[in-house]
Amino acid sequence: MLSGDFQGGEKLLTSKWIHFMDSGGQPEFHDLLPAFVPDTSVVLFVFNLSEGLDEKPEIEYRGSKGRIGEPYKSYLTHREILEHCLRVFSAQGEKVPHIMLIGTHNDHHNKKLQVTDLDKFLKTFQQGIHVVRLRDQPIAMLDCLSDENEDKTMVEEIRQQILDVIEDIDSEDTPMAWFGLELALKKASQSTNPKGILSLEQCKQEADLLNYFKTHSGQFDAALQHLVKHNTFLHYPSVLSDVVFCDPQVLLDMVTQIVQHHYKLKHKAVNKKMAPFMDMGYISADILKSIRLQCSDENGIFPLESLLKLLTYLKIISPIQKSSVKYLMPALLPIADDPAAMVGEIPGKKCLPPLCISFDGSCPPNGVFCSLVITLLQSENWELCRTEQKPHCCFRNCVTFVYQEVAIITLVDFFTHFSIYLYIPTHPNTGKISPHIIRNVVHQSIHAVSNRLQYSHLKFQDAIPCPEHHDDNHVALWCQPVPCGTGAAFFKCTVSNIYTGPIPDVYKDWMESTDLKVTEFLQDHCMVSAGGGDPQEAYKMDKETHGIALIISNTKFEEDTGLSYRDGGEKDEQALQELFQMLHYKAVLLKNLKAAQIERALRMVTDDLSYDDLPNDANKKKLVNLKAEDCLVSPENDSFVLCVMSHGEDGDILLGTDGEKFQLNTIYKIVGDCKMLSKKPKMIFIQACRGGGVPQADGERATVNKPGGVPQTKVDYVDKPADFFTSFPTFAGHSAFRDEDSGSWYVKDLCSVFKESYITTDLETMVKKVNSKLVDRLDKDADGKTVRQVPEKKDTLKFLVYFQLKESQSIS
Repeated sequence: MLSGDFQGGEKLLTSKWIHFMDSGGQPEFHDLLPAFVPDTSVVLFVFNLSEGLDEKPEIEYRGSKGRIGEPYKSYLTHREILEHCLRVFSAQGEKVPHIMLIGTHNDHHNKKLQVTDLDKFLKTFQQGIHVVRLRDQPIAMLDCLSDENEDKTMVEEIRQQILDVIEDIDSEDTPMAWFGLELALKKASQSTNPKGILSLEQCKQEADLLNYFKTHSGQFDAALQHLVKHNTFLHYPSVLSDVVFCDPQVLLDMVTQIVQHHYKLKHKAVNKKMAPFMDMGYISADILKSIRLQCSDENGIFPLESLLKLLTYLKIISPIQKSSVKYLMPALLPIADDPAAMVGEIPGKKCLPPLCISFDGSCPPNGVFCSLVITLLQSENWELCRTEQKPHCCFRNCVTFVYQEVAIITLVDFFTHFSIYLYIPTHPNTGKISPHIIRNVVHQSIHAVSNRLQYSHLKFQDAIPCPEHHDDNHVALWCQPVPCGTGAAFFKCTVSNIYTGPIPDVYKDWMESTDLKVTEFLQDHCMVSAGGGDPQEAYKMDKETHGIALIISNTKFEEDTGLSYRDGGEKDEQALQELFQMLHYKAVLLKNLKAAQIERALRMVTDDLSYDDLPNDANKKKLVNLKAEDCLVSPENDSFVLCVMSHGEDGDILLGTDGEKFQLNTIYKIVGDCKMLSKKPKMIFIQACRGGGVPQADGERATVNKPGGVPQTKVDYVDKPADFFTSFPTFAGHSAFRDEDSGSWYVKDLCSVFKESYITTDLETMVKKVNSKLVDRLDKDADGKTVRQVPEKKDTLKFLVYFQLKESQSIS
C-alpha cells in the first residue's frame, strides 16, 4: 500500500504492487527456496493431473534450448512433496501465505488425481495454511495449451482470484518517497553488471538525486530496511554490507544455474576437474567460473568470492575441512533410496540405538536437513567422514560425520523424522564421547537453522524407533510419566497415539549420565536458576522464547542540544534485532526517546507503569505498541535483555534526545525491582561514549564520535541487585568508535561473536571474545593519532548464562 501521508502532502495512492519470483519445482530446489523466499503472501503449486497423489512424478529440467538430460522419477510422491512444502509455511508462524493449486493436462484421457483425496489431505493442514478454493474446488483444473473458451475463462478466474487474495492481505503502508526510491534503484540496477545489483554507495547516490532524501536525514536507511523487510530487495549487512539486490530473482537465478549445470553433467562424460562437483556436491570458484555465472569481475560489485561468502551465510554451502576453496552443497547430492542400509557396523566402534527427532508429529519442513548438515560442518570438531578422500556416506538424506576425530555420527532424514546413529570407541584409551553432548549440539543446530530459515513455529522433540512398528517411518515420542503407578517414563506411538511402554534401558546412554533416571532427564530438572554450588551451574534458560530484548536507539537529537546525528545507528538497530531474534527473544525496538521516556519505557516493560498512567502528551504514542504487541515482561520469561545506544558521558550517564541525563543506576533500580525477573539473568549492553578520552596505540584508521558536554561525577557500581550483567563498549572516561556506514565497532563484533558461538558458549566467554576483538582493532583519530577501544564488563551473575541449552554445564 502506498501512502502519501508522510512528512509531505503527496497524493494518497491505494495501489498494491505484486512481486513475483519464479523457481524450479525440481526436488533440488525444495531445500534451497526457504533461504530466499520467506514471508511469502501467495504460493502457486502446479500439478500434472495425469499423475495420482501417491505416484512419484517424473522430473525433468528444461533450459532455453529445450530439455536437459533425461527425465527421472522423484524419490517422493506428490503427496509427500506437497506435505514437505506445506510444512515450510506452517512452520513460519503468524503470517501464513495463501496456497493455490493449479492442475494441468485436464484433457488427459487418464486423469488420476482425485480431487476428493486432495481435499481430504489439505484439511490436515487447516491450522497452518490458507487454501484458495476456486469454484468450490481445492485445485483449478485446466489445459494451458487449449484454445477452448472454458480454459481461457478459468485462467482469467485464477488471475482474478490472485488479485482478490492480495487485496485482502493486510499490507504495511509504503511512503511514496520510499516507493520512488524503489523504482529509481530498480531502474539504475538494470544498467549494471550483473543486472539487478547495486553497491550501497550507488544506492545512496541514486537517493541523493531525489530531493526528499537530501532533506530528510536518516530516511534512506529506513527506506532500505522497509524494502528488505518486504523482500522487494535483499540486503545482508552482516556479511555483504555493500551489496544490495534490487531484483531478488537475480540471486535465485544464479543458484538455479548451479543446479541446472550439475544436472546437465549427469548425462555427460566429465573431466577430472569437474568430477567432485558431479559426484560429491563440491563447488569452488573455479567450477563456478566454468558455469559462467552472471557475477562481476574481481573488482566489481558482486564477484564469485562474494557469492560463495553469501551462500555460506545462508547455510547453502559450507567449506570442507576448513578449506577456503572447496565447498559442499548438500542440495546437489544424490538421494539414498534406502538410507537405513547406509548404517552398518564400523570396526572398533559400538553403535548406540538411534535417537530420533520428531517434528511436531509431522515431517520436517524443506531445507532443515541440508541446512543442519551445513551448520554442523561449520561447528567445531565436526568433519565429513572420509574413505580414500571420498565421504563415507554423503547423500542429500544421509550424511556421516567424524566428531572430535573419535566418534562416527550418521544423520538420516527418513522424511517423517531425523535419526542420529552414534558410533563410539570400544577401546577405553581412544577417548570418551558423551552421547548427550551430541544430542544437544544437534538440537542447538536445528534451532540455529530454524532461525536462519525463519521457521519461528518449528517444534521438535526426542523420539525412538517405535518398538510396536518395525518400520523406519514410525517413531515413538518421549513422554512424561503417565499415572500408572510405576513412576517410569513411557513412550507414545505416533501411529496409535497411545502410551505403549516404558523407555528401553538401552537409551540411557543418550541421557546426561548413566545413573540419571529417565524421568529426571525428561522433566528437564538438570537446569537450575538459583542456589549455591559449583561455579559451572547455569541459569535455567529452557523457554521457547527467553523473554523481551528491549533495544533503545537514539540517533536524532533535538537541535538545541548540540548533539550530532549518530550515523550508522540504524545498522546497529538491525543487527541487534536479528541477533536477539536468533537467540530466542522477542526483540522490541524503540527509537529516539527523551530521558524521561527511557525511564517510562523501562517501567512499562517491567510492569511498573501502565500505559494509562503515562502523561498524555505527544510522546505517549511512542510507547503504545509495547502493550499492544505483548512486549511486556511476564513470569514465563527466563531472562531479560536491554540494549541502549545513544550519546553518553562519564559517570555511566546516557543522554536522551532532549540532551537530558539518564543514569545507569536508574536501570538497575527499575529492572532490579521487577519481581518477575527475580533470580533471573538481566543483561544490559550499552553502546555510548563514557567520556572523551581515547586510548593511544600503534596501528592504522577510523572515526571517533564524541558526545560533547561536561564530564559528570562518576557513579560507583556498588550494591546493585543480583543477577545483572553489563557490557560497555569502552572503559570509564573514554570514547566509543562508530563507523558512519557499517555501525559501531562494539555492536558489530558483539553480533559476529554471538552468532558464531552462542550454540555452545556461555555469555561471559563470548563477551571476552568480543573484548579481545575490540582491543585488537586499531584506528586513527581526527589528529592522526593511532587509537584503540578497550571495552569493559561488570556483573553480579551467580551462574553461567547459555542462550541455548547446554546440559553438560548444568546440575540436577
